[in-house]
Amino acid sequence: MRHDLRPLLRDIDLAAADIETFVLGLTEGEYESSPLVKAAVERKFTVMGEALVRIRQAFPEVIQQIAEARDIIGFRNVVIHGYDSINDSSVWGSIHNDLPHLRRTVQRMLAELSKPG
Repeated sequence: MRHDLRPLLRDIDLAAADIETFVLGLTEGEYESSPLVKAAVERKFTVMGEALVRIRQAFPEVIQQIAEARDIIGFRNVVIHGYDSINDSSVWGSIHNDLPHLRRTVQRMLAELSKPG
C-alpha cells in the first residue's frame, strides 16, 4: 500500500515553521545559550528527518525534488546517534539558510498535490 505524501510534507512544513518560531528574535549567541530552544529545534529537525526518510522509502521519485533532504536526514542521524557532536553554529546556519528554501519547496509540492485533477 502506498502512503499519502501530503501528511509527511505537512509534518516537514510544520516542524520548520516551529523552528522559525522558536528562534524568532534570538541572536546566534542566545540560541547557543538556551538548552531549551536547542532541544526544541533539534527535536523538530528529527521530525523533519524522519518524514524525509519515510518519503525516500515510499516516494523515491519525490525525494530528489527536496534539495535539503540528504542534509536533514544526516542531521537527524547526528541528533539521534551522535548528539555529542552537534555544532550549534551549523544548526543556526541551516535554520537561516536552508529552512526557508525547504519550506518553499514543501509548500509548492503541497499546493501541486492539492490541485484538482
